[in-house]
Amino acid sequence: MTTTPTLGLHRGMSFADYRAIDAVNKSACGTWLQTGSMAAVRHAMLNRTGATAAQRKGTLIHAALLEPDTIEGRLVIGGPKKTVNVGKPNERTWELSPDSGEFSDWAAALEAEGKVGVHTEEWASIEGACAAVKAHPAASDLILSPGAYREATMLWQTRVSLVQGTPVDVLCKGRPDVIRPDRRMEVDVKVTSRPLTESGMRSLVANWFYYVQAAAYIDGLQRSFNTSEPWDFVIVFIHEDEPYTPVVRRLRPDWLTAGLERWMRFLHEYAQCLAVDIWPGPDGHWTADNEGREPVYPTADNIPTLSAPDWIAGRKSPLEVTDDDIVF
Repeated sequence: MTTTPTLGLHRGMSFADYRAIDAVNKSACGTWLQTGSMAAVRHAMLNRTGATAAQRKGTLIHAALLEPDTIEGRLVIGGPKKTVNVGKPNERTWELSPDSGEFSDWAAALEAEGKVGVHTEEWASIEGACAAVKAHPAASDLILSPGAYREATMLWQTRVSLVQGTPVDVLCKGRPDVIRPDRRMEVDVKVTSRPLTESGMRSLVANWFYYVQAAAYIDGLQRSFNTSEPWDFVIVFIHEDEPYTPVVRRLRPDWLTAGLERWMRFLHEYAQCLAVDIWPGPDGHWTADNEGREPVYPTADNIPTLSAPDWIAGRKSPLEVTDDDIVF
């Protein structure tokens, strides 16, 4: 794709064409929230990294569940093998791990041919996860209903103001897993190794910024469907190991309010950087004093201090420390 598509909803667009669109998305915002650095955001947007084995498995579950036609006929199940003690009674052969370099090379060679290489055990777990979703009443209804838009692309503009007050429109893109216009709902599938307890799911939503993704997508959905009506964001959590039992949860409005505040703050920072093509690290900030021409950094006479958390400073007993106090 060489031209930017029109604003709105696009069904049937390939993921490759989606990635080629020069627009900002929730992943860029996640990088900023993790690092506090617009330089890191720019680097990530210009230098895409390869997927880890866990990310690859999650992508395959998404494809098998949401877009089975995109991998049908392209799957190669198996992988490179290793044999030891050849010709001896204890000769043994096994498939190399999907984490191994040999498997990565094998899968990359297949990808260059337009195929998808999958480890035998990995594919069995993917089929198990899909079967578990289809057996869950709420998950199957939300994802597999004929009224569901699966893997549609959204392209929209959100207006923010630069530090000097100039309004600008930021081009944004998103690819929700499932859109249910009939329910005003976006459904997202998340594969995880974490226990799916209430505290475990809250930790996932907070630490992986799913609540910011929710706000960004709802921003796009409201503009794409030309409505100010509220939308819901529902997550279908799937554990990556057997028995793969899904858990379905809808985010409460307080998550969405917090997410929207962070999303809009990110768009403000992004627009300012884009306007002057300067991308500061965590220490740089924008000010109207110089009309936003360049970021301002601390000087040797004005170095910010770093405070200690309550549990280090003794304001909270170690026995009172919870997972919320320690963010990894």
